[in-house]
Amino acid sequence: MKKASEDAKAQNELLDKVREEQMNREKLNEMDNYERLLKQFNTKMY
Repeated sequence: MKKASEDAKAQNELLDKVREEQMNREKLNEMDNYERLLKQFNTKMY
């Protein structure tokens, strides 16, 4: 029984890491999009 709860804990930790990775990736994508928009905006301004 102890082994099962340890496995579950390890799985949850892994899922947390995966979720964190996804969030980081989404943030990076948003930043990329934002920078791209800024560049477009700046080129139209001048």
